[in-house]
Amino acid sequence: AYNAIKLTLPSDMDPITDVTTHTLKVQSLTLPLGGFFPSRVGVQLSREDDTDPSYTTSAGLIWKNPEAGRTEGRLVLTGPTGSGSKPFINDANNRLVVRIQFGATLWNWGESGLAAMVEIRLPKGYMCKVIGQG
Repeated sequence: AYNAIKLTLPSDMDPITDVTTHTLKVQSLTLPLGGFFPSRVGVQLSREDDTDPSYTTSAGLIWKNPEAGRTEGRLVLTGPTGSGSKPFINDANNRLVVRIQFGATLWNWGESGLAAMVEIRLPKGYMCKVIGQG
């Protein structure tokens, strides 16, 4: 879902030119507890009747860090030691389940170059096998 803020600017403002700019400060928005990744802000300027639109995006990025407890990565603990049924380094074929919860939603807009990706690296000496169809 996209969020939009519509502002009606006063008619007595100086025209925006290459030397005249205006700064708008928007406050008291309800922000997502999970935060969001760095993003550009899109802005559309149009006449009062919403005609003659002009659109641009910000040069900088905005983001929000997730609130405490909204992001985590941990092993789902099983077995008597909390490390699966075969907890020792020389044990093979141990089954560990990893739970990852991101502080923000990952999106894939259908373009392979822009797809969200997560990489999990195992400690040295460990291997990972996919069980079944994964």
